[in-house]
Amino acid sequence: MNKIIKLRNPKNKFESINYSNANSITKSLKARNIEFGENIFWGDNVQVDDNVHIGKGAKIGNNVSIADGIRIGALAKIGDSVNLHKGYYVQGSKDCVTYVGNSMLSIGCLTYPIEGWLKSFSLLGRAEGYSAEEMGEYFTYIQEAEEFHETFYKTV
Repeated sequence: MNKIIKLRNPKNKFESINYSNANSITKSLKARNIEFGENIFWGDNVQVDDNVHIGKGAKIGNNVSIADGIRIGALAKIGDSVNLHKGYYVQGSKDCVTYVGNSMLSIGCLTYPIEGWLKSFSLLGRAEGYSAEEMGEYFTYIQEAEEFHETFYKTV
């Protein structure tokens, strides 16, 4: 049974490659710095950017998109129709901090633009019962999230 994998070409577009098993596309993957371990199962219609690492025995479902620089661990199972992209997530001392896209950041149950967090973090922190030490910790996370956004998602 033939499957399709889509790899980014030099013109920054994805080209489809038909294959029957993972071994038959080894050369195409290595040319794009896509590293992978043994016994990987690839689903159909998988879209893979360059510089991806997939560990031994991983199973990638159908219609999966894997962004540049993503690392998938050994024996990982990625379900169908999953989009893996770079993200920012920190479990802080009180709440988790998650970059959710479009310059938006969630801390605990609150989601605001990063700019809003930078301007109002102390007010929001006090309202949520954060100590001065915790607010300092979370201000660092907000700054890191801003740097992450600027590095990976800022459009010109």
